Amino acid sequence: MDWNISSKTTFYARGIQNYEAFKGDFNFVLASNVWPQFPIKYQIDSRGLVSTLIHTFSPTLTNEFTFGINRALQTVAPLNQAGIDRNDRVKLGMTLPQFFPAANPLRLVPNATYGGIPNATQLNIEQRFPFFGTNNIWNWSDNLSLVRGNHNMKAGFYFEYTTRNAARSAAFNGTFSFDRNVNNPLDTNHPFANALIGSVNAYTEANNKLDGHARYRNVEWFVQDNWKVTRRFSIDAGVRFYYIEPTYSEGDSLVFFDPTLYDRTKQPALMTPHCLTANPCSGTNRVARNPVTGAIAPAVKIGTFADGTGTPFQGMRQAQERVFNTPPIQVGPRIGFAYDVFGDGKTSIRGGIGVFYDRFNDDQVLQQREQPPNLITYTANFTTIRDLLATPLSVNPPGVNAITPDYDPTAVYNFSLGVQRDIGFNTVLDVAYVGSLARHLLQRLSLNAVPYGARFLPASIDPTVAGNATPLPDNFLRPIKGYADIQLIETGGNSNFHSLQVQLNRRLSSSVSYGVSYTWSKAMNLVDGNNNAVNPFIDRNVRNYGRASTDRTHNFAVNYVYRLPSLAKYWNTGVGRQMFDGWELSGVTSLISGAPSGIGYALVQARDLVGGGGAGVDSRVVLIANPVLARDQRDKICQHSFAATNTAAQTTAVGGCHLNVNAVLPPTAAGDFGRGNAAKDLFRLPGTNNWDISLFKTFKLSKDGGVRMQYRLEMYNAFNHTQFTGVDTTARFDANNNQVNALFGSYTSAANARRIVMGLKLNF
Repeated sequence: MDWNISSKTTFYARGIQNYEAFKGDFNFVLASNVWPQFPIKYQIDSRGLVSTLIHTFSPTLTNEFTFGINRALQTVAPLNQAGIDRNDRVKLGMTLPQFFPAANPLRLVPNATYGGIPNATQLNIEQRFPFFGTNNIWNWSDNLSLVRGNHNMKAGFYFEYTTRNAARSAAFNGTFSFDRNVNNPLDTNHPFANALIGSVNAYTEANNKLDGHARYRNVEWFVQDNWKVTRRFSIDAGVRFYYIEPTYSEGDSLVFFDPTLYDRTKQPALMTPHCLTANPCSGTNRVARNPVTGAIAPAVKIGTFADGTGTPFQGMRQAQERVFNTPPIQVGPRIGFAYDVFGDGKTSIRGGIGVFYDRFNDDQVLQQREQPPNLITYTANFTTIRDLLATPLSVNPPGVNAITPDYDPTAVYNFSLGVQRDIGFNTVLDVAYVGSLARHLLQRLSLNAVPYGARFLPASIDPTVAGNATPLPDNFLRPIKGYADIQLIETGGNSNFHSLQVQLNRRLSSSVSYGVSYTWSKAMNLVDGNNNAVNPFIDRNVRNYGRASTDRTHNFAVNYVYRLPSLAKYWNTGVGRQMFDGWELSGVTSLISGAPSGIGYALVQARDLVGGGGAGVDSRVVLIANPVLARDQRDKICQHSFAATNTAAQTTAVGGCHLNVNAVLPPTAAGDFGRGNAAKDLFRLPGTNNWDISLFKTFKLSKDGGVRMQYRLEMYNAFNHTQFTGVDTTARFDANNNQVNALFGSYTSAANARRIVMGLKLNF
């Protein structure tokens, strides 16, 4: 809608409504399409409205106010009542007990697993089902513009309020494991037989099913001025202020680990390994023992909380709605300039620098809905379906998140300096340095990792296991007892990007237009994602700092349009003009470096080299040579050093060899504990060399041109160039440190071969 209210006031509004639905499927949130017992309907209903009011107070003073709203609802629900009935444990007439039925209002049947049977069908209802997610955004902005002399000034504000509700994950319907287990006295030696008689190896169930209700507000205001200092020199300067309210979950309890609240003396003891006979022992003689009361339980309970020995979840702080404190108002100055060097409008120098702030994603807060004691997952072992509710439940030390409530918002510093020159022929050359620094990025740091080599210490050895070489479970070795890993959500990450960017653009003239761009760049960071962790025991600037996954050293692209010369002059008739006039050739060519990659490893005879573990505790190969092969060597079979004794290594995969496969060894040196010496970015995966070409011709089917038909010939990867996309990056070592993976270093996948698409398009 457009409304000219008066000569000085204009109002317009735009709306959109969209609906998508997929009905009758068996996957997505309902995760088991191999057992299609529960058809679902997946729907996305969204609508939006934006309206703008512009009022001109005078020729030099204008105000623009904009209001917008977007509402979206995504659901995954049962398709029909019949589907619910087929999965309703009551209506099925089955005795399938549940400890916490309030968490399962639809009374859905439990999940079931049958480990040990290849490709066995699993009954698996996803932990958020039935799923819902809302995304509602309201925003208001107002900008006042004033022109005064050589100044074009503007001031304004922006306000956003966002609500996002969503189902969270929980084992709400329970899971039966019918796997074989020789220590289970009820085991039949076959998973299907176990299910038939109701013999349960393990059963897990959560005490709750929770939703999240994310809310946040952003308020920003700014002033800026475009100052034309002289005819050839202008300055853009301004400052933007940010009030960034951290996401909270309305009306909800959030929980996180706070080390200042942790009381080791009140944390429950763990069930310890014990021999009914002398150490060492095996079979039913090896049991779990309560170290305080002496009570005995099956060995499967080793490492669980011992009953009557304390209050679990020490140090967990419960907060109402909010876990982060609102940071101070952030100030983001920006300044830029433009200089016409010779005053002829053909050569200019431009530069600028600015500071920008952002918020982290909602899930970093909503994860705290699922922390204990809000959500606890219990386990029962060695029981039957009939006796399930009489079976004692146990709880394993959980993995939790820690939070520092005071934090610094993510800050990005962008800067650039460039020269533009009109070189004639309707062509402009642009050369610029462009850079960016990001600070206070989210990442994880483990507070409860097991240090390198800790499992090998004499005090860490389990005395009940023969051989005197088996360590106790990791939860006995962690510094903070009663928990598995504890990951601190911290804002200590950083990244940087530096680039030289060159562009050559020609406007359409004489039937030709083109654009050529080349970027040399380097992007470095500590980790690639919010949920990735830095190493807690090695300097992160040494261990984790390296090329980002988005780093591409070279990026060359060409786009072009060429209106082919008419051949109708050789056959200047109506038919000739229809056939030979109006042909157009266009295309895009991309030559891009591959993504950086590391090299992993595995051992034929599995053994622990690290002696530790936790988020960020990694093990890397030992680099003894340059792993990068010269380009002229990459089409050959990988030359493994042991090829003379292992003919399988002489095979190849999709194509040739991408790596020097003899450049790495396993990190087996005494005292190294698997650290290795390799960086995270040892080489680059294959890059892109792609040519897409199109040929078009429009035929006029009416004298006035109102009816037209377009013929289209499109070729993707037009020259059918092989573009490898994957490389086997996992070395596999035997007991003598020989690399025995015959595919290591070889190409494993490639992009699509040439595709040709032809079509006709009718316009009328």
